[in-house]
Formats: sequence, C-alpha cells, structure tokens
Amino acid sequence: MTKEIRTNPRTSSKVDRYWDDDDVLPSVLSRDTEFVFSQMTQKTLQAAQPPKGERALDVGCGRGLDAMALAQQGGLLYGGEPSRTMVEKARKGVHKARVHVTIVSHLAEEIPFKDQSFARVVCKGAIDHFFQPERAIAEMCRVTSAQGKIILAVANFESLGAILGRAFNQFSLRLLKMEIPPPHMWKIPKDHLYRFGVRSLQELAGRHLSIESVEGVSLLWGFPIWTPFVRAIPLAAALILLRLFNTIASSYPPWSDVLILTGRPLQQEVAGKRRAPMKDTSRLWGGILCLAIIGVVIFFLWGISVQSYWALAIPVALGFLGILGLGFWIGWTILTIRTTPSLPDPPAATGSESHKASPSPKL
Repeated sequence: MTKEIRTNPRTSSKVDRYWDDDDVLPSVLSRDTEFVFSQMTQKTLQAAQPPKGERALDVGCGRGLDAMALAQQGGLLYGGEPSRTMVEKARKGVHKARVHVTIVSHLAEEIPFKDQSFARVVCKGAIDHFFQPERAIAEMCRVTSAQGKIILAVANFESLGAILGRAFNQFSLRLLKMEIPPPHMWKIPKDHLYRFGVRSLQELAGRHLSIESVEGVSLLWGFPIWTPFVRAIPLAAALILLRLFNTIASSYPPWSDVLILTGRPLQQEVAGKRRAPMKDTSRLWGGILCLAIIGVVIFFLWGISVQSYWALAIPVALGFLGILGLGFWIGWTILTIRTTPSLPDPPAATGSESHKASPSPKL
C-alpha cells in the first residue's frame, strides 16, 4: 500500500502564523518554471470555476490571487489562510483589486464553515504544507455540497523530471564527486511536510472523495539539462516543445510535474462523520436519564406530602443545577456553532484605476 511520504520530521504542533512567501520563488523565473506555474493555475481555475453566483472556497489561499481570479468569473469567493502575514497581504490585494472575496484566517484542518456551504473548494499548491492533509481533505468534503467539487493541485515530486534529476545528480556525485549546481527542483522544500505522487495522492484523496479525474501538467521541469536547453533555443521553439510535453503530461499524469485531482465528496462525508447513527448505548442512557427525572419528581411530590425539608431541598437543588447546566449547554452551542458564509459588502474602492488580479504561482 502506498502512503504519502513524510519528508520533514522537524515539525511542531504549532503552525507558523507569520509565514511569508517573499523568499519562496526567485524574482526571475526560467521559461519552463514560468510555464509550469501558468499552466497549473490555468487548469486549476478551469476545474474550480464555480457556477455564477455560487460560493467557492480557496483553502491555503496565500495572497488570494486565485480567489480573486475566480471571483472575477462570477463566483462568491472565500479564501482561507492560517498565516496572519499572508491574510494581511490577501486583504490588501482584494481591496486594491476591488473584488468580492472574503479572507478568513483558519487552519485547513479546521474550516470554520457550516456543512455543505460551498459549490467548489480548491486547494492549489498547499496540501503538502499541511500538518494533517487527510484531515484537511475531510474538512473540505464536509463544507462542500453534495453536487459540489473539490480540486487539489500539488507538485509531483515523483515526476519523470524529479526521477531523472535525482539520478543525474547521483551520477555526478559518483563520477565527479560533486552535486549538480542548484536549483535542485527534485528536492523537497523545507516548508513542505509531505511529498506526493499519483498513487499517494489518489489513495489519500480516495478515502474521502469520489475521484473524477487526475490531470498532469508539464514534463521534465527540474531536470538539469532541460532548463538551460529551453532557455537557449528560440522562444517560439521552446513554447512548441513545452506545449507538446504538456500534452503528454496531461495524458500520463505519473510523469507530470504537477497533479490536478478533481472529485466529489463521498456520501458519508457529505452527511458528516459527526452525525453518526444513534447507537443502542445512546438510547440506553436516554432511558436512564428519563427514569432518573421521573424518580426526582416522585421524590419531590412525596416530600410535599410528608412536609420533609430534605425531600424538598434535594429535588430543588438538582433542578436548579440542571437549569444552569442547560443554560451553559445552550450558550456553548451558540458559541461554537459553525456559521453559513454570507456575501459581504464590496470593499471600498480607492483611486480611479482598475486592478486585475493575476494567478498565483504557488507550488
């Protein structure tokens, strides 16, 4: 059985609430890297486009650029992000772009919305950053409607480019006693907690999703010879090769550089695991509670008839404590209940220029 591979044992129970993406990518991208990011974003947004007027959630939204792009296509967008730094950047971007996107600070493993709140839930380039990716997928299923879709896009570190890159590097180490000069695209970044291939992604997602499709994006990204070759040839020829290899990757995802999985929540996930069928033991305890209440009432009535102080005081005390407990339970339920998202008023526009959000290059 293939499982997702844990690659970073240096994890803690606390999420970095001030994670910043400023140093994640270089300021200048190679041709093949730019192509991977653009195709990943384009295909993810195509799969995630919600019906006009329907709600959609972007989990691990970063700067919120993908959420803004979907909002401009007619969806009612929400972006979830645990980092306070990125939440602030996303909100500033939304305000600048003048689009309807609500940015919420939350963990992917604890989505603060009611069951079946969204027609689309998308998670692009983030699932391998989560401490508990399976729990995150289960939460995505819970908040997705029965006919809704979930789209997961993630880098494939078992791609053909990664396999060849690792092999080429090992050959260089043995023959030349030195590593290939960086960047080493086949190595797992420090902020990634898991690495995925087609099998591990399908197995993990298949526990909670009815998988409809797995599509591949790009080929040979990260292979040391490929990047300088694409840079050296004319741009038109490079684009022809990149598109040709992208078609091959789309047909055979295990080789591809990026995986885009689309699925629908399994029926039991839509119903919600928290709504388990009532067991016989639950009915037994309910019967015992009813009998206990009847006993207290009989004891209270008997106390009135014999004018006994304790026979009156004990039921009154129990009833008073019961009322306090009921009040606390009602208050706690109101405090912790999940809310249905509502469309906020559009953010105030500043300036006279209109800004259009560009897709996020996040892996």
